[in-house]
Amino acid sequence: MTEFLSPVNESIWEHVKLIFWPLLLVEFAFYSKERRAGGLTAILLCCAGMLVAAWSYHVVLGGRLLAVDLALFVVTIAAYFPLRRWLPVPRSSLSLLAGLYILAVGVLLAFTLTPPRGTLFNDPSLADAWVHLSC
Repeated sequence: MTEFLSPVNESIWEHVKLIFWPLLLVEFAFYSKERRAGGLTAILLCCAGMLVAAWSYHVVLGGRLLAVDLALFVVTIAAYFPLRRWLPVPRSSLSLLAGLYILAVGVLLAFTLTPPRGTLFNDPSLADAWVHLSC
């Protein structure tokens, strides 16, 4: 059951779960409804930012340092707090935002249960390994 909330392996995709679920919990636990749309938009932007940053580091640059992964995580989480205040979300965009969240949760659940084959869903530290373990 915890696989939906925490990473099952160290793939780039699993980093998104480390951003999405905790920030969603923070948004609903600590902030009022008045500015929730900005916070929810910030969460999606942080998830996209984490995907781009982790892909750039691991795939494009071939990086493997845990310290960089931790720094990317801290910077991405920290970016959420100012973004949620600064992002104006017009009322006309609320249905689009709701649709994006339904899609995001569906994709997170689907790719947790059955991750596709591909670089985004594999542990980058196993890139040079002789045998890939399916965890």
